[in-house]
Amino acid sequence: MFPLPYHQNSFYASRAAFVIHYLTNGTKTFQWIERILLEKLPDLTDSSFYNKSDVDLLNLFEEYVSDMGVDVATFRDMVDRRNSNQFERYTRIMWKYACSRGVAGTPTYIVNGIVHPNIEQSWGLNEWKLFINPLLQPQLFDDIDYLEINQPEE
Repeated sequence: MFPLPYHQNSFYASRAAFVIHYLTNGTKTFQWIERILLEKLPDLTDSSFYNKSDVDLLNLFEEYVSDMGVDVATFRDMVDRRNSNQFERYTRIMWKYACSRGVAGTPTYIVNGIVHPNIEQSWGLNEWKLFINPLLQPQLFDDIDYLEINQPEE
């Protein structure tokens, strides 16, 4: 998850994704991301949190993870930035790395390390196949073991 700097709760949500990944060995990471992005996003907007605190956000996150089989007390302790230097650091490093790769907002599509601004969020399977299939084809020099340069005959 790329925490957008202009959404106050996005950094916490991203850090929470790292914690969920750690606590569940990666088995519930995408469930967390799906829950935050698809189900709970209206609860996390800046306007929803105008008069609320970080503690209110942690309480809300606890509600989200309680039915995911995650120990709520451990989750809270690890997500709380006063206690979780490791996850704070992970989130900052990933944010900085994404910025260094040209990510400035979401969604940003990167294929083979290259940002592709013409990819649309509405793409279905057919559009992705049209985009990716040419990348899977042998390239010009894939069939040649070594480039042979014609040497002048002596």
